[in-house]
Amino acid sequence: MKKVSISLVCIIIMMIMIILTPVQAFAQKGDNGYEGGVTVGVREDRTPMEYQEVCFITGEPLVLKGELTINKSKKQDVINATYTYNLRNSDVGAVLSRTLTYSIKLSDGENGQQIEKITLAKNFSEVLRVNSVNYILTDYEFDYSSLTDVQPAINYHAGTINAKKVYQIGNVNDGRTVTQEITGKIHGYDQYWGNVELAALDYLINWKTPATQWGGTAHVNLSNTVTNTLKYVCNIPEEISFKGRYIQITNYNSTLIYSCSIPELDAEGEPTYRMIETSGSLKLENQPKQTSLTVPELPYLRGHWFEEEIKKLCSLQIIKDKGREIVPESFITRGEFVAAVMEAIKEVPEDPSLKDRASTRRNTGTRTRGRGRLAEEEEEESPFIDLPNDHEYFTQINNAYKKSLVSGKGQGKFGTEDMISLEEAAVILIRAIGLESLAPNPYAMTRFIDDSEIAEYARNAIYVADKIGLVISDERGYIYPKKYITVGEASVLFNKFIHYMCEGLKNDWEKNIRSTYTF
Repeated sequence: MKKVSISLVCIIIMMIMIILTPVQAFAQKGDNGYEGGVTVGVREDRTPMEYQEVCFITGEPLVLKGELTINKSKKQDVINATYTYNLRNSDVGAVLSRTLTYSIKLSDGENGQQIEKITLAKNFSEVLRVNSVNYILTDYEFDYSSLTDVQPAINYHAGTINAKKVYQIGNVNDGRTVTQEITGKIHGYDQYWGNVELAALDYLINWKTPATQWGGTAHVNLSNTVTNTLKYVCNIPEEISFKGRYIQITNYNSTLIYSCSIPELDAEGEPTYRMIETSGSLKLENQPKQTSLTVPELPYLRGHWFEEEIKKLCSLQIIKDKGREIVPESFITRGEFVAAVMEAIKEVPEDPSLKDRASTRRNTGTRTRGRGRLAEEEEEESPFIDLPNDHEYFTQINNAYKKSLVSGKGQGKFGTEDMISLEEAAVILIRAIGLESLAPNPYAMTRFIDDSEIAEYARNAIYVADKIGLVISDERGYIYPKKYITVGEASVLFNKFIHYMCEGLKNDWEKNIRSTYTF
């Protein structure tokens, strides 16, 4: 029993955030719809999705729960998306039925950016029935525009929404209506290691009867995230061929926080001068999903300073031993480093309805998102004279070149077998996430004592890498930007990079959004 207890204590959770393979679906842009509600996204193409929203048109916040079904079809650069809602609140006898069809037009901007314009088709339908009172949508003006900035490792997007909905209350002859105007901002990013979508919506609500009219306001914040953990689990039996394994666990979470200020109604349904302030929140969580990673055989690293960092990367197939020992003290080459970067950033998961479009972009050579060679080409021309097509890292380096992640060392050479310095590595990693612009313009000064040793081309990258925690100085304040990095040092850099992609970026987004809106 004592041995078993000791083994059980060996279960350790390591907070490196991970998403599963692209086959396993996670939330996509638009999965929440555009009606101020939340889902936890489509998993493995299962639909309908669980959905919740808060409705304000009845004069008080009404929580509605149920299912959302999304069907999409695509023709050239236009996607038609139909959202069908079936919601209810059994406590008050409320039932909502809504069908909305959007036309999503995609166009290419400069620098690989994508512009999205969404309009609403005229065949909209929405009826909310609360006990014996019907709220029927009679007019709906909707406009949404967003910009997606495509970076090698991540797609950032930001959009604005403007909408106006007019409902008939009860019989048309009663002359009662409620108008709801919605404005808001939506920000998000999508990447292999996880995604985030945050929205802040403001509601201006006006009720009108033949005798009077009154108004109220509401605010809704939405947060949709995919968060992941890598857990190392020690095996309980001692007589087993491997001591433990890493398990990837993916969690899907959505939160809705609302507040409203609406006049109190008297017994006859007329507004009083008293404003009722109400707030609340909703939360949706999907069942976590897990998968086991392969167990690397690295007995020669047992007890080494970099053992855990290298084992994690090998389990994730970012570093591969390929039948030869990994020597942490050896210098990593440019080819090895770029290949590992490409394995780390992997592929930004795409909405299935956009895959044809992505293929077209690949074939035209426009900031491609592809990882492998084109199927129809048996042999692709190498962009560098020192990178033959049969090189073990040809695919990764070639794709890094296509993504504008690397450009070579001049004279048509990549320097595949050359060693790589810290400043070169920082430039590649920061370029992958597109955050060079975080550095001061026009000249970034770092806090390091050897700041003057940093090359001009790497100055912004080193500044940002320091800001987000990728590089640190020694105890004297030096970083030695031109020092060649070893395999062990690169493994630490990659683990920090993945941790930032998973958790650091998400935390920074939520912190900045919270400073403006309440989440």
